[in-house]
Amino acid sequence: GADAPYAQAGAGGARTRAQASCAMTQSGGNTFAKYASRELTGHKKKIYSVAWSPNGKRLASGSSDTMIRIWNIEPHCAVAKPERAEYELKGHQDYVTALAWKPTSPMDVLASAASTDKDRTVRFWDVRAASSRCTSVLSVPSGCVSLAWSPDGTTLAVANNKDNSVAFVDVRKSKVTHTHQYPTLPYQMYWGPSADLLMVATDEGSVNVHSAADMSLLWALKGHTYTCFSMAVNKEKDLMVSGGGDALIAVWDLSSAVCTRTFTRMDGPVKDVSISHNGRYVAYASEPIMNLESSGPVYKGVVEVLSVATGEALITFSLKGSVESVAWNPIYPVLAFTDERDELDSRNVVRST
Repeated sequence: GADAPYAQAGAGGARTRAQASCAMTQSGGNTFAKYASRELTGHKKKIYSVAWSPNGKRLASGSSDTMIRIWNIEPHCAVAKPERAEYELKGHQDYVTALAWKPTSPMDVLASAASTDKDRTVRFWDVRAASSRCTSVLSVPSGCVSLAWSPDGTTLAVANNKDNSVAFVDVRKSKVTHTHQYPTLPYQMYWGPSADLLMVATDEGSVNVHSAADMSLLWALKGHTYTCFSMAVNKEKDLMVSGGGDALIAVWDLSSAVCTRTFTRMDGPVKDVSISHNGRYVAYASEPIMNLESSGPVYKGVVEVLSVATGEALITFSLKGSVESVAWNPIYPVLAFTDERDELDSRNVVRST
């Protein structure tokens, strides 16, 4: 049905396999009891980021193999053929750690960033045609951890946590217009909930809300006792969830700037969070603290879907590799996440549920 979930994930491995597998699982019960799962393989090394295009039909993945892959995703679970990467974007010289699609027309513009001394660039890609190309390259300080587009698609904010700065790029002029020294380590960013506000997750455990014009601090939403790594905002822009190194997810009412509830079932730091297109579910990526004395299987990563309203766990994916990124499709009930496999497994995967 229209609300039957379908999840997609990506992971890393040693060899490239340009094919995806589709597996159907059926059982009775709740919405998540029946889902399809596919693995999109092709990256040679660890995948750091996955991002959906605004129309929900393309998925971008960025890896430490320096490549960006663009996948054409069938939005429903009845898959007749394996999906292959539509494009492979080459140009970065090191880890691709951040991806962000332009939110306005033309929407087939992707921004990417690398984060090491070997590659201190933000690149812009036009993926409207088969001859996908890099249209602009800008030098930025090393250590890029997040990209955030302004709602009108004219400006890109770039967060760097090696020099603690947030730079603003005028996309039309292809130049950095100004850079603000940040008082703490910035992590994930979100431009909103209104066009004049920029939200920044910090290593002080807060999500700071700034005036986008001059980066003056308006509010500090303190919900964590350790680093706040990630945040996500729903479509209505009235609810936010934040994930932290304290193994906690905080749910915020943005109209009142109040934390309404917290979820504490996680066993390790919450590295990424994402809210479903209908606002009902939050998916998170975590790496639990492993019990080395346990005789059972050892899992390095966990992706879990929770009810936003109650915090109830609806489905759990226990992964043998680490997980860096999780992203709900903005239109369809499709979830993408990364799953790094070890060298013996030889796969870099994007999986769906």
